[in-house]
Amino acid sequence: MMEKLKKIRAGDVLVVGTSLVVLLIALVWVGYQEPLVIAPKDGFVSKDPYVLFSIEKGSVLLIDETPSFESPVKYEIKNQTIIHLKPGVYYWKVLGVKESKVRQLRIDSLVDLQLREKDENYQVINAGNDELKVSFKESDTLLRTQILGRGESANVSGNYVKGEVYNE
Repeated sequence: MMEKLKKIRAGDVLVVGTSLVVLLIALVWVGYQEPLVIAPKDGFVSKDPYVLFSIEKGSVLLIDETPSFESPVKYEIKNQTIIHLKPGVYYWKVLGVKESKVRQLRIDSLVDLQLREKDENYQVINAGNDELKVSFKESDTLLRTQILGRGESANVSGNYVKGEVYNE
């Protein structure tokens, strides 16, 4: 009878121990779900080229111009990261223990030319978020065109300035 009691206790210990191990694994596994993406939302659209990525349970952010991630840019992240993106459509995902779903965002071009007086002429500054092809005219005569990168300026004379997004 004593032997039978010892076998039952050993069996109980085995069952309880196995149950505890399974429970511990389940609790740990639940904690390692897909990364939690707080921002930006899928389909995010902005003219501001600085995008805040707020993520939990992820360590690597991949951003690409194609949804198949043929040549992604890789960022090591910690909870919140601000990334500067040129205007365009981007696909992104987060890697952690698991991989998040693919999301999309778009940065729209912002054309913003600022004009400042400089001596007897003017200075034109590209204050937008994209390269601009700027045309300078005097009446109906085209004086010149120039590509201005973000933050770049040009000294000009004339009475007409037009800027448009430059696409190579």
